[in-house]
Amino acid sequence: MKLKNFILSHKVISIVIACAVVLLAGGGTVGGVMLHNHLQSILPSNASFKGVSLSKMDDEQVTAAIENELNQKIAGSDLTFTYQEQDHILAASDYGFRFDPAEVFEQAKKFDFKNGGELEVPIQYDEEKLSSYFETLESEVKSAPTPYSYRIEESNLIATPGKEGLTFNKETAAQDIVKAVQSLSFDEPISAVEEPVSDDTMKIDFDAIYGEVKKEMQNATAAVNSEGVMVYTDPVSGVDFDLEAAKAMLETEQEEYVVPLKITPPEITVEQLKQQHNAANCPDLLSEYMTKFSAGDANRNFNIARAAAKIDGTVLQPGEAFSFHGVVKGTGKAQGYKESTVYSPKGIEKGYGGGVCQVSTTLYLAATYANLDITARRNHSYTVTYVPLGYDAAVSDGGQDLKFKNNRKYPIKIKAIVTGSTITMQLYGTKLAEEDYKVTLNSQTVETRPVEEKIEQNAALAPNQQNVISKGQPGYLVYTYKTVTLNGVQVSSTKITSSYKMLPKVIEVGPTQEAPPSEETPAPSEPPANTLPEDTTTGTEPT
Repeated sequence: MKLKNFILSHKVISIVIACAVVLLAGGGTVGGVMLHNHLQSILPSNASFKGVSLSKMDDEQVTAAIENELNQKIAGSDLTFTYQEQDHILAASDYGFRFDPAEVFEQAKKFDFKNGGELEVPIQYDEEKLSSYFETLESEVKSAPTPYSYRIEESNLIATPGKEGLTFNKETAAQDIVKAVQSLSFDEPISAVEEPVSDDTMKIDFDAIYGEVKKEMQNATAAVNSEGVMVYTDPVSGVDFDLEAAKAMLETEQEEYVVPLKITPPEITVEQLKQQHNAANCPDLLSEYMTKFSAGDANRNFNIARAAAKIDGTVLQPGEAFSFHGVVKGTGKAQGYKESTVYSPKGIEKGYGGGVCQVSTTLYLAATYANLDITARRNHSYTVTYVPLGYDAAVSDGGQDLKFKNNRKYPIKIKAIVTGSTITMQLYGTKLAEEDYKVTLNSQTVETRPVEEKIEQNAALAPNQQNVISKGQPGYLVYTYKTVTLNGVQVSSTKITSSYKMLPKVIEVGPTQEAPPSEETPAPSEPPANTLPEDTTTGTEPT
């Protein structure tokens, strides 16, 4: 019984051991797989990347290490790009530079760290943004080529080739930036790879230069424009060069190309034309007119002589116009004229330039008797005493002008002669039978406006005392008939209208003393009607 129990117990133990062995055998297979998988999710003890230890790390640990120890460093770093000694700073964070931890982990699992070497994983970044930065920078710093140029010195044309511009290779610049971040090299500046910039404008184009430089010689010319003013055209020197010889020079490289010029100077200059015109042959006295003035008014006489001196010697070519303002050029204080009597809208006053209207009037009559074409003339606002009514020609600075045109075939020269009490205007030219006109002037007063009285109160005078300030002048409407004959035959008859304002008689009176009432008060008389044309004078007229 005991033996049986022993045997039975031994069998049970054997079965248990056998089962255990079976169980152990099966469990080893499963455990081996589990152990193998565990080992595959952990990097070896010697794993590292860019100086960051990845020893025995799983993917989560690798991610933390890469982000905290590597990508944060990159995000806080700047790179320096240098071009033409100018530094340009780029923040790595602006372009999204970073290493992908998952990629690092995957590459590290495959890398054989036992054989040495460094694990390399491409860095990620915003390629489009980095490329755009360098495109913009290149457009800002790029220097364009300098085109060729030329200049003329004396009788030589000197042509200079253009110069290359300069830029940098933006593709290379972007690649160098990426390499620097990839290698964590933030301290050393990245130098630009410079490249020349050239285009067709640098090459000398003698055909184009020839078209710009070559000129035919042209002499100075003179002509009367539509306003009757003599206009001079400047001369042009002729310029030429051997085009084919100049092109042949380009076969050898030189800093400058010197091309001899053929210069043909003009034969007639503007100065020569002006001298010819000023020395015009005017042998014949065509007309003259003389007016008198009082020798006692020194300022007025000074003004007459000054204006006459400006006109004396003036030459008018055929078709050329004369303008009193254009020749005398102002009669005010700034031009050196003195104060004397002038006409203004208020009547007779003191003003600069008094007397010059006698100069214009005398010249107007000389021009009229020479049968020149009078293009601008206006009578005074009030009458003058040195010529008959209708014969005067007023001028005023900024206002009315005296103008006439030389309508004869030959030049005319004006001669102004001033003595102590007279001024004479003479016109010289060339008498031709077909231009030997005779001119007569006859004036007719068609309307007279009597002088009116103007009363002004003056408390400083005695009661009823009167003081005549101005005697006044009548106003007139005058027709002047200009008759032109040739060889005794009337050619034309022209009516010239002159309108003169009435200048009132001005009386100052003292305070009125009352008088006994009269038995009958006469009705006020109607003032004479003013039928004269309206006067539009706004400035002063030298008398």
